[in-house]
Amino acid sequence: MEIELSLGKSSYLREIATAVLVLSLVGLGWLGSVVTRTGADGSAQVLSWSDYQLGKAEKAYQAERQTLREDADSLTALLSQEHMPSPVAVQVAANRVLEHAASGVAELADARAALGNAAIDVRDWSVGTVDKSIAIQSMQSVISLLSE
Repeated sequence: MEIELSLGKSSYLREIATAVLVLSLVGLGWLGSVVTRTGADGSAQVLSWSDYQLGKAEKAYQAERQTLREDADSLTALLSQEHMPSPVAVQVAANRVLEHAASGVAELADARAALGNAAIDVRDWSVGTVDKSIAIQSMQSVISLLSE
């Protein structure tokens, strides 16, 4: 015994495709309204290639600046401990800082160089070859460069 069902496949599939298309267009419209930039007058603005590049560069600058600040904070924490930290722990922290300071955006080149020098001074202080005041001065110059 066989049971045959006929739902009018062509119209049924056409209705499903139309519903999916309408829902997709509504979803894309909603997504576009959420991510579209607005001007001073509240109207939508088209994002140009140069605006996109500028936004990308600003995002990279902010991310690198945040990383450099975190590195400076970790070195400052090592310097501010009551007891002399382990030279191995300082070496590991200094190497991580030096890796971060190796490359990045051109606008932060001075801060990266100062942070690299400070990491070396803190590392040298931990093994006793540099006075603590020199390491502190190096960190102060880094902090002043990153506080702008």
